Amino acid sequence: MQTLAKLTALWNKQNRSTLAAEKIRDALGTLLPTPGDTRWNSTYDAIAKVRDILSNMQQSAKFDKLLDDMEIVRLQAVHKTFVSEYVEVMRPLCCGLDVLQGDSVVGLGYLLPTLTVIRT
Repeated sequence: MQTLAKLTALWNKQNRSTLAAEKIRDALGTLLPTPGDTRWNSTYDAIAKVRDILSNMQQSAKFDKLLDDMEIVRLQAVHKTFVSEYVEVMRPLCCGLDVLQGDSVVGLGYLLPTLTVIRT
């Protein structure tokens, strides 16, 4: 997965270097959420943020320049398509699991309706 490898390289640089984090914040106006091992949907959230950035022409150009500055190979059109399709396919599953992992008012009665909605 070249796409995830490139994004992982960017996330790692952000997490390991305050200088890189400052460059990202200056270029994009915010830091990128990074996937974590303890949060199951963190990869989805991180990729969804990248998709949001790539969907804006100005932000997309800034993102490409940022990758150049970080010495990471730019995302090609096929990689950007993968990001968009990943978010589209995973959204129902992630939203459904968010409902099921809710802290309040979630009981067994939520399971079947949520699974039905995810399936359809």
